[in-house]
Amino acid sequence: MPLFALRISREGALTVHREVDLYAALLTARESIRHHLRPGRGAWVQIGRGPVALNGEKLDAGDGAAISTSGPIVLDRAQDAELLLFDMAM
Repeated sequence: MPLFALRISREGALTVHREVDLYAALLTARESIRHHLRPGRGAWVQIGRGPVALNGEKLDAGDGAAISTSGPIVLDRAQDAELLLFDMAM
């Protein structure tokens, strides 16, 4: 399942003081996401409902993780998970 880019701005929304692409995903146990960061970028993954494996490390609902890697970000082994991925300029 692909990540969906959100580009919505409205009154009362959170302001992020850097360039960010925000992705939301719904995953089932059979789905996997691979996301590659461009040079000079980092990421934050926030799990709304889980569990999910992030590059092999288990995360549960409410967990978050900072990522700064040149390799792919792999999210899999979910059980009806919901997550946000913030791809940010460093």
